[in-house]
Amino acid sequence: MAVEQFSNAPQTTITEDLTDVETDVDVASFAGFPGAAQYRILIESELMLVTAGAGTGTWTVTRGVEGTANVAHGSGATVTHVLTAGAIAQKRADDVATGVYSAIPAAAIAGRVYLPSDSYHVSRDTGAAWAHWGPVFPMTPPPVVGDWAWVNQGTATITQSGSGLWMYAPAEATDHFHLLVRAAPATPYSVILHVNVIPMHYNYPQAFYGWRQSADGKIAGFVEYSQTSIPVITSSKGDATPKITANYSAANCLLYIEWIKFEDTGVNRIISYGLDGINWIQLHSVARADYIVGDQICWGIGARNATYPFGALLLSWKVS
Repeated sequence: MAVEQFSNAPQTTITEDLTDVETDVDVASFAGFPGAAQYRILIESELMLVTAGAGTGTWTVTRGVEGTANVAHGSGATVTHVLTAGAIAQKRADDVATGVYSAIPAAAIAGRVYLPSDSYHVSRDTGAAWAHWGPVFPMTPPPVVGDWAWVNQGTATITQSGSGLWMYAPAEATDHFHLLVRAAPATPYSVILHVNVIPMHYNYPQAFYGWRQSADGKIAGFVEYSQTSIPVITSSKGDATPKITANYSAANCLLYIEWIKFEDTGVNRIISYGLDGINWIQLHSVARADYIVGDQICWGIGARNATYPFGALLLSWKVS
């Protein structure tokens, strides 16, 4: 994509008549004008965007930009490089760009920032090279508090914390989840979420992410909990309490999982986990109608401990 160019209001004239539809503009001089496209010129009342030919006597232009009308211009009409609202808007877009990491442009304009959609760095153009800071991860703010419905709220609370959602469960010995639910999208779909949980150094506090069947309240999905201070992840199913009644699979972990993906392909329900929201390890796959057909997607926590409360901060929830 061309980057907006600027100079200090140079002027020239056109050397032949210009109809209201011609896109090649012949000029008497290009001195003082930017040496590369793109930039904006004013000829009488019409704004034009120069897209090619900079540094030569013939410029290719887009006519009538920014709401101005295409009109004919006579030979000798004055051409001025101007700063416009469109130029400023484009400069802002040029200053902060996004795309895949492999498409990062060559370093050339000091101060630009590039936010990759598939990588872990914020990159700043020094004018000679890209300097990188990170890791950072692409995030999708979760639906706001009002877009969820409680199932078994009890004494749990949910608070909008900036773009994140903070769920808090007071100490309680009861073995159940407090869930926030919403309608599942049409299959196939995936939900990728990023959540931070309070480190679970006591027994059995648990977090759940997955599906609920509204007709009878049954659940199935990803569970992480602590067992004698060891993080455990499971693919599980449970009843309408809601609590877990059986595991499809289980594994001890060395850390608490922050990135989870659960997906309904229309054939299978698949649960995966990862470190970055991009690369995944599959924990479990089962036929989508096994045990439930999840018409709701949900997340929640349960303290499961009479002494210690539990909390989780949902920072990203991307449905695709």
